[in-house]
Amino acid sequence: MNERVLIDSSALIAYFIKQEKHHQIIREFIDENPDMEWVIVSTVFSELVTWLRDRTNSTQTTSIGEFLKRSCTYIVLSEIQDENTWNNFKKFSDKDWSYTDCSLLTLSLSLNIPFILTLDHHFNQMKKMGVIPLPG
Repeated sequence: MNERVLIDSSALIAYFIKQEKHHQIIREFIDENPDMEWVIVSTVFSELVTWLRDRTNSTQTTSIGEFLKRSCTYIVLSEIQDENTWNNFKKFSDKDWSYTDCSLLTLSLSLNIPFILTLDHHFNQMKKMGVIPLPG
């Protein structure tokens, strides 16, 4: 797979934390797709480093954060993307989607990146909108 892929915090946690239940699944998927271009959204980054700081240590958190900012495509939501994310968050209030989930939906649609690497079942609910959760 030589595609740009939005990466959700659930997949990043499983990838970086060996003790996580789905570590091997995510690790194998990434190893089998070395040409994937990781796209990290600032909302995912914020969610991830907050989780890591709470459960690991600042050295590991900083190391992972630096890797993501330096080695991946890092996107900060524009004003319009932020507004669209908020609109999606309100529009789909019947779902348990987080603001971060809605930001990934927004960028998936606006940047034409259908693939989201995730372990979060909420993205299966977005398939009709063109989102393709990986691993499938």
